[in-house]
Amino acid sequence: MSEQERLGTAIKTISEKYLGNVIAAGDTAGILKWSTRLADYATRLAAIVSPPLTKAEAFALGEPAPVDPDYFRAAREDDTTVFTSSGLAFTYADARKWWEIVFGQGLNIGKVAPDNTPGSDVLSPAGYAAAVALGKSSTNFAPADFNPLGLGTVS
Repeated sequence: MSEQERLGTAIKTISEKYLGNVIAAGDTAGILKWSTRLADYATRLAAIVSPPLTKAEAFALGEPAPVDPDYFRAAREDDTTVFTSSGLAFTYADARKWWEIVFGQGLNIGKVAPDNTPGSDVLSPAGYAAAVALGKSSTNFAPADFNPLGLGTVS
């Protein structure tokens, strides 16, 4: 069996068997585990099936473009803390994913409510500069209630 076939079979099995069962059971840890594994296999399969998209091709297709990992500072042990005191609750990982979506889709966050953003604590100086540049150049505005990760609010 080729690597492409093996990954395709694994994706089908996870989607139909494991992920469906944990969703039905409301098993949050299981959902995270199988969703993460599914995303990993899908990424690996996409790399085999077709070469990576250039940033211009990704924007043309409406897909997130690759994000420069140098845009983010290194995680610390205390990075499980909430980034906002009201609004959405962000961990370091959540904040990084949020910014990856913003950068990958070339979004201008100028209209996003401040409580819906994780702030710039996770960004390196290069990442902060890239965010500022998007704010000045992008006409692709995210909505005020932008919450692409579906995060809960802090009470």
